[in-house]
Amino acid sequence: MKALLSTTFIAACIALNGQISITSEDLPVAGSSFTFMTASDFTGNNPEDTGPAYTWDYSGLVDLLPINEDYVTVSEAPITYQFLFNNPFLPEYDASMSIERLNQQIGDQITVDDFYEFLRADQSAYMRLGAGLALNGASLVARYQPIDTLMSLPATYGNTGGGYSEFYVEVPFLGSYLSQQTRNYTIDGWGTLITPYGSFETIRVKTTLNVRDSISITNFGINQAFDRPLTTEYAWYAAGEGVPVLLLRSTAGFNVTAQYKTTYIPAGIEEVKNEQLSIWPVPAKDNIIIDLLSVEPGNTWHIIDSRGSSVSRGQLTDSSRLQIDVSSLAPGTYTLMLEGGKNHQSQRFIVE
Repeated sequence: MKALLSTTFIAACIALNGQISITSEDLPVAGSSFTFMTASDFTGNNPEDTGPAYTWDYSGLVDLLPINEDYVTVSEAPITYQFLFNNPFLPEYDASMSIERLNQQIGDQITVDDFYEFLRADQSAYMRLGAGLALNGASLVARYQPIDTLMSLPATYGNTGGGYSEFYVEVPFLGSYLSQQTRNYTIDGWGTLITPYGSFETIRVKTTLNVRDSISITNFGINQAFDRPLTTEYAWYAAGEGVPVLLLRSTAGFNVTAQYKTTYIPAGIEEVKNEQLSIWPVPAKDNIIIDLLSVEPGNTWHIIDSRGSSVSRGQLTDSSRLQIDVSSLAPGTYTLMLEGGKNHQSQRFIVE
């Protein structure tokens, strides 16, 4: 009996020693930059497969498009945003870093630029505090209330958390926008993750996001609310890597996209030659039509969203014209990529 207890105790110690714990020192800091590679083909374990001492093999992911993330000091963001996130009288919303997001064009009339998100990682939590953006040149800034907690720290296998938060902003002379979300996460696995970048000892964080958007445009009598499809994210964190070494995202239970951290861009992507495509109508609603230039039938096309994720793909069957159904895409800005060896073509388009 004593021998059995000793064996069980030793096995438990080995399991515990294999686990890692993520602290603020393992997360991004101001001044850090990261490169991710999005994957055009999702291969590997089912995202739901997880557990203690688990091995996830995603080494077969196929490179598609590199994206970069730069974390800057709050003082580098527009000064109009700093009152909320760099203010000694608002310590709860004192950000430790900011990240600039992609500018966007929404329809023919609305331009979004100077889009910054503000975050803080301290001993207790990794948090999203709020955001600022310029809408047609007008600066708008708002906090998440309550603060959107991405992950409590230290992050260890078995931890759970989340909660409700909302983001409200008034648009001068136009109306208002309200985003209400419920985040739930659980650290549901630990073990070895294998990607094309390498092998890592990780914890796995599964997050679900339910989001409801409400838009009010007073002058036009518009007052609409709509629910976004349920988003599920699977993120693997490793000690000292800053950002997840792998992030999988599923929308409404399907359409899984992948991006993994890397330190290199393959030569085949470095040498991509971008040519302009003719895409119409602008903005699109149901379909886009593309007049092709120099891509042969049999090659592939991808639609990439503003975060660098592939949301749709297919093969060319006609050498002169391509029509793609985009009715299922959320409103926003996308990039169409046509792959023909190293002579790739790309062009942005808008879905309303």
